[in-house]
Amino acid sequence: MADSSTITFFVVLAVTFVVMRYYLLSQPATSASAPDTLNRSRTTPPNRSRHQQNTAAQQAAANSIPTRASPGYRRPVTQSMVEVVQTLAPQLTIEQIRYDLQRTGSVEVTVERYLSTGTLPFPPSAPVAAPVASTSASTSASTSSSPSPGPYKDLISKYDLTEAVKSNATTPAADTPLPKMKWSTDKQERQAQLKRQQQEMVLRARRNLELKRQQAK
Repeated sequence: MADSSTITFFVVLAVTFVVMRYYLLSQPATSASAPDTLNRSRTTPPNRSRHQQNTAAQQAAANSIPTRASPGYRRPVTQSMVEVVQTLAPQLTIEQIRYDLQRTGSVEVTVERYLSTGTLPFPPSAPVAAPVASTSASTSASTSSSPSPGPYKDLISKYDLTEAVKSNATTPAADTPLPKMKWSTDKQERQAQLKRQQQEMVLRARRNLELKRQQAK
């Protein structure tokens, strides 16, 4: 009887030892896997949100870059470009000149448009002013049966180009860049350089206008 009780005691002791050992070994593995799961849950959303923020920033930057095909694109215009056109066409407003230069990006093209039409369009947001014309000019225009030669005729007289036109002086092509003005300390020399550049622009615009009229015939 004593032997069976002893055997039963050792069996219970062995089972208890096995159960305790299994419990102690499984608890560290569970506690070690819990921080990994917690770390993954903490790090995944910020990485995902950071990727979404980068994608949104790239899309916004791409949408903000203007292109030539977009209707709202405007070319850069400097004050010197406006002053050159205003010197050739003083009756135009600064809004008209700047708006057309933003569309063309070229002083030569804007001057040519003015010479062919006699005016330039106003920007959509600017009030349209009535064109200023003298009584004698309007009377002569209404009574004349011949087509108007365009405003370049007055510019030819203004810039003393009558002899150059009569002698059919050679004019460089429109795609040939204008000679750059060299800075001079002499005021008269600067004015002479500006006048020569203006004369060159008028002759080029007149030549291009005549070529277009010949091609249209």
